[in-house]
Amino acid sequence: DYDIVNCHINLLVQLGKREGVKVEQIEWYNELKGNKKRFQSFADNFGIDTDTLKAAMLAIVYGAGLVEFHGLAITELLSEQTTSFISHPDIKEFHLQVKNVRAAVTANADQRNGFLINHTGKKMPLTEKPDTLFAHLMQGYEAEMLHHALELYGDRITLLSHDGFAANDEIDISRITTKYKASTGMDIQIKRELITAPRIAA
Repeated sequence: DYDIVNCHINLLVQLGKREGVKVEQIEWYNELKGNKKRFQSFADNFGIDTDTLKAAMLAIVYGAGLVEFHGLAITELLSEQTTSFISHPDIKEFHLQVKNVRAAVTANADQRNGFLINHTGKKMPLTEKPDTLFAHLMQGYEAEMLHHALELYGDRITLLSHDGFAANDEIDISRITTKYKASTGMDIQIKRELITAPRIAA
């Protein structure tokens, strides 16, 4: 199994830097997420597990506001922990920087004849909501990696996912990341996890 490491956050940081937007707090979260002990401690501040924290932060990346109201993403994820989460200064600054990156990236993306064009050439009407347009752009960057993987190793890839794939043997990841850097200008890391079939008792 092959997946881009911290795909959404890493791309967000690099896109923000490309646009000249502050990303220090987004980088803070990226580093925090990479330290299991510190990440667990931060989640404990809100009385939630780390999977819920990851989901809440990713929801912010894709447009969830820091609002406590039934039916909204953050409240649905965090329930009674919502108030402490949305009022935390690190979360508030993360939300602000993400919002600024989303706006800058979308505003400066390829726009033609009333459509927003993502990196793989897919179109979306500019009349869509800003958060939807940004998601369209991010999905284009994810798909670009898959295109390179298929071009190089299509005969060995058995399954595709949003930001990864499965293959029937070990492949040279560096060829994909080098090709991705050349086509997008961005660096990605791809992690490999060996999947083994469960043993069946005789």
